[in-house]
Amino acid sequence: MGDEQPEVSPFIQAAIEQIGNYSAVNCVEDVSVGQYAVIVETEWVVKLPNRFRKQGVSDTGVREVETVYWRFPMDYPQRAPSPRLRADFPTNLPHLNPYTSGELVYPCISESSLVDLLHSMGLTALFDAACQWLNNAAANELHCPVQGWEHVRRDNTQGLIHADTHAIRADLDTSTDVVKFYNYRYYRVGSSEDLLMGELLTPSLGASNSALKKKNLGIDTYTSIRNAPGVLFRTENGKVFDEYRPESVHDFGSLRGFAKGLGLQHAFDARLKHILAISSPQSMRKQDKAPVEEFMVAFAVKRPFNLIGTESPWELLAYRVYFSQDHEDKIPEESVVRPTQLIERTCPQLLQAVSGDKIEEPVNLGLLGCGSLGSKVALHLAKTGCYQFELVDNDYFGSHNNARHGLIVPDFSSLCFSKSQLLYRQLSSLNVESTPIDKDIRSMGTKAGFSLSKKTDYVLDTTASLPVRYYLSHHCESLRGRLVQSTLYGKSTMGVVALEGDSRSVRVDDIAAFVNTLCIGSEPIKKAMYGGEGPQLNHFGEGCGSVTTIMNDIDISLMSAAVSSRINAHIKNSSDTPEGILHVGTIDQSSLDMAWTTYSFPPTLIIPSNNGFDWNVRVLGSVAKKIEELSNDDPMLENGGVIAGQVCQLSKTIYVNYLLDAPKGSVRTRDRFILNVEGLTEEFERIHERTNGQITFLGTWHSHTSATPPSTIDKNSLKKLQVNYDLPIVMLTYTGGHIVRVEC
Repeated sequence: MGDEQPEVSPFIQAAIEQIGNYSAVNCVEDVSVGQYAVIVETEWVVKLPNRFRKQGVSDTGVREVETVYWRFPMDYPQRAPSPRLRADFPTNLPHLNPYTSGELVYPCISESSLVDLLHSMGLTALFDAACQWLNNAAANELHCPVQGWEHVRRDNTQGLIHADTHAIRADLDTSTDVVKFYNYRYYRVGSSEDLLMGELLTPSLGASNSALKKKNLGIDTYTSIRNAPGVLFRTENGKVFDEYRPESVHDFGSLRGFAKGLGLQHAFDARLKHILAISSPQSMRKQDKAPVEEFMVAFAVKRPFNLIGTESPWELLAYRVYFSQDHEDKIPEESVVRPTQLIERTCPQLLQAVSGDKIEEPVNLGLLGCGSLGSKVALHLAKTGCYQFELVDNDYFGSHNNARHGLIVPDFSSLCFSKSQLLYRQLSSLNVESTPIDKDIRSMGTKAGFSLSKKTDYVLDTTASLPVRYYLSHHCESLRGRLVQSTLYGKSTMGVVALEGDSRSVRVDDIAAFVNTLCIGSEPIKKAMYGGEGPQLNHFGEGCGSVTTIMNDIDISLMSAAVSSRINAHIKNSSDTPEGILHVGTIDQSSLDMAWTTYSFPPTLIIPSNNGFDWNVRVLGSVAKKIEELSNDDPMLENGGVIAGQVCQLSKTIYVNYLLDAPKGSVRTRDRFILNVEGLTEEFERIHERTNGQITFLGTWHSHTSATPPSTIDKNSLKKLQVNYDLPIVMLTYTGGHIVRVEC
């Protein structure tokens, strides 16, 4: 019973019928049923170029009628069928899958997987792809400049070598050196020579023989990692190799022949002599070092256009070459050489290519705070490949941080490392440049503290710390980069991204004070900032200092991704914007709909304190602009209204960020403005309730029809207001095209 043929499914039977009806198929020659697959043998008509039709075969060796074998898995259509060609089909063509000599040749007919093509476009799409492949093969048009040059087909590679191929290719574009030495480190897995993992370290050691040092060679006693020579040869400038050939190197003789074909034989022989002199087994033993078994030889070959999957025409071909145990000064021609595969090392250029971003120079970002939000934003931005970081945080990672931090840290690993150090280690895994700074943020710019790099482009504060905001606003006159502040509210139902104006013309404290005014007209913002029961807190571990906010990772991840996108888009597209910018996003908890609103602010009007009034007044630029517009609406009549905002007792600062229209019944004349106060008490009670008391009555403003200073009436009116309030009261006058503060 074990010899019985499996039953052919109705799906495969229908597919066989479909093949027979396909336009390029002469006939179905045979159907053979195996244990795992059904093989359908067909006669396939190929469109040869006109000049080859008479002889019935093209100059590439493709015949007018080819035998195509379609292999259908028994579980078709769960898995896709794939084509095979005759065993003697020409193999010096691109877009052939690796195969074993003597077996049927397996063409690569689609960029996407065949199963995806089958399920997206149907079985006919696979036949169309095979038909086009054969026609292109006959016309020698398999190489497509749009798709890229096909890498040399290597039917058998042994070993995986990690290398920053982007850095190597960038060096090839800027350097004219024919030879470069590299450190080649490798580790053998078990006793097999096939199972090997290694890395080619960048940057190169240099071009001269003296760059390769004896002291850097040998076997590490504790790790058994081998440190061996690596050498890269490049083809001459201006010389392009446009003939496609599959891999032909299998021993030292064929490797040397390959170098000769590239015009590199003399350089190859000279560098080989030096490598043997300092690192052959015999030479290593003379140095009392354990000898390494092999070294690496790589060739950089320039192609007519960029290779598939790269933005470079340089093809990198690497080989593992074994030292001779019997000969100190040579390697026998028959000595085995193993083609090996270079695996792209994760690097900023690779991240840029995958994420679709492209920049000339990385953005230098000083990150203040490496907690839940900061770590997630840093990882999002790092994975674009467009950023370098300075990571500032002196807090240590606790086990409870794993609940929503961007990192997952085993318990013991968190005992001795700060959050900035742990995040630095994670970014190092991406080979993204970063510097950990285990310092209190509030020591930035002090002698005992730290300073950010002079190259810093942006400073991003994600701490949500009021003391940090206070320090940045009132104790940092200047910053190395433009300050961006991001905060989450209401268990991440609201996110804020605030960007300071150019030269700190609008500060984050100005924008933060304005955010409170949004509660007056927006229920979602009010609910996020001051609604409900407020953030829940709990203690984890011992001690009062272990308190943290209760919030799950899903919610913070949703908003942190959006915040990261806003920051990235703004830095890429609006770096020259002189205004202050505020992005406010809210999430509907039931539908998860997200809405963002953007506000821009002209420079803040600053009225400094003096001996008679020890408060600094900061009038938000948009408020100052509105006062100017209302004053010029009818310049022959005085106008006015009520100003509101926030008061900071610690810094003695008044933030004017909200205007109330003059109530009905207010009087406007050529030389007087009389404010009707009816209903203002009730309105401010409503404002206090909506903003949790953060936005309050600050005073009044009015305009003059001529460029006259504040009058005696203005000063007396201010005195009356100040008597009735505990908070500082200001009166602003728009006169002569300027806003001034009335002084008693």
